[in-house]
Amino acid sequence: MDDRTKSMLWDYTAPPAKSKAAEPLFDFTRASDGRPIACELMFRGESYGWEARFLDRGEIWYSHGAFSLKELAVAWAWQERKAMEG
Repeated sequence: MDDRTKSMLWDYTAPPAKSKAAEPLFDFTRASDGRPIACELMFRGESYGWEARFLDRGEIWYSHGAFSLKELAVAWAWQERKAMEG
């Protein structure tokens, strides 16, 4: 059986999507409660653009995406950091 025939079978499972590695931007300690926060950038492809993600102890806390340029995502992330540092 070739791959095309296999993809038509009812029990075919698609291979897992390859996740692209995130690019660390910075780490800091949030002033309000002393928790470690990290920020990373990810490129999601031409149709979506760049995403800046904030992680609280390794878990995604919040993010903002659809930046057409990496520089815009970086600028937004630094503004958010300034607000969190107080």
